[in-house]
Amino acid sequence: LNIHIDNFIPTPLSSALATLNNDDKTLGAICIDLGASSSNVSVFKNNKLIFIDAISIGGSNITKDIARGLSTNLKSAERLKALYGSVISSPSDQYEIIEVPYLTNDPSRFKQINRSDINSIIKPRVEENLELIWQKLKEYNLHKRQIKNLVITGGGALLEGISEYAQMIFDSNVRIGKPHSITGIDNNFIKPQNAQTIGTILFN
Repeated sequence: LNIHIDNFIPTPLSSALATLNNDDKTLGAICIDLGASSSNVSVFKNNKLIFIDAISIGGSNITKDIARGLSTNLKSAERLKALYGSVISSPSDQYEIIEVPYLTNDPSRFKQINRSDINSIIKPRVEENLELIWQKLKEYNLHKRQIKNLVITGGGALLEGISEYAQMIFDSNVRIGKPHSITGIDNNFIKPQNAQTIGTILFN
């Protein structure tokens, strides 16, 4: 293959380019991309990128936590996270019964859990993730800049209740960052989990 690399783009920047609008970048915004193997953050103000960083915690850590905590396989853990995962507890969670396969070679063996069992595993990891990012911002005194606009994107942005939970930690207005539409790209691809890829296309 005759492939040439024209440029490099930091992942935090590509996520921001895909999801932030002109007002966000001018007035100030924090963009957090909750990816599978890592989470990254970028900060814009006065139409300038003033900070980028990343931590090595992502959605795959949550999946592994669920698999270990419930003694099930990774495929089932990912499915449980996608279908039932939330960081906001509800009294009805304990009454929602879910069948989960055991981590054995016998596919017919299942056990019953409730939704609160899943979310009691998810919530601490999400809290750790967001707190670590918040500490990164504090380390560079960015919390003193009074940037009250937070955009969350990436696959982790699909987790139920993530925007409400982030609002409590960052004390900011929060929205889920859906990437900008691009001519020629199917709208089915314009989803938070594809923000990094779309931002790379928009970079020039």
